[in-house]
Amino acid sequence: MSAETSDFLRKPVMALLRRIFPEPLRYVLALAALGVAASAKAQTPDPLFNASVDQAVYAMAVQPDGKIVVGGLLTVLDGEGRSFLGRLNPDGSLDRGFNPGANGYVYAVVVQPDGKILVGGGFTVLGGSTRNHIGRLNADGTLDPAFDPGADGDVQILALQPDGKILAGGWFGTLAGQGRSNIGRLNTNGTPDLAFNPGAGGGVYALAVQPDGKI
Repeated sequence: MSAETSDFLRKPVMALLRRIFPEPLRYVLALAALGVAASAKAQTPDPLFNASVDQAVYAMAVQPDGKIVVGGLLTVLDGEGRSFLGRLNPDGSLDRGFNPGANGYVYAVVVQPDGKILVGGGFTVLGGSTRNHIGRLNADGTLDPAFDPGADGDVQILALQPDGKILAGGWFGTLAGQGRSNIGRLNTNGTPDLAFNPGAGGGVYALAVQPDGKI
């Protein structure tokens, strides 16, 4: 924020606060008001980033190289056909080399530390092969053939633990061939973590791993 803008905002704010608040409090409130104004100024859209989609975006994940994986209801991304999943370059232009495709909505996208991309959703085909609601792509968009746990219903959310294990939530009754009520955990290779079976009585839409490992 420029000195002129700051002074322009400060004077009327301080005049108002002097009338209604005691001395210590009004200075705190004045600083807060100026901070909100500065924050609003800093959050203006990036005019150089202007990617477009034709339908809702439900998931995004940024790769280490700055590229952005985008999933949702979309069938067009930045002016070109993409079946529910695509990737943008850091400047918002389409990555034309990435086009795995899915046959249903994509609700969750997570980039692993090794660059592979976990995908969850309402699909039964991913990257040209059968994948029931969950699959994994290599960094170049090709399907990881070794990862095929499967779920019998929509996977709405995915999260990675520090040890590489994969948490999955959504609306399903089985995950990787094991009975799991809407929440489960996979080993890094896609096999079920047999020790993890908390169960949930309804759909799971959000997961977060705490620093102490709790979920």
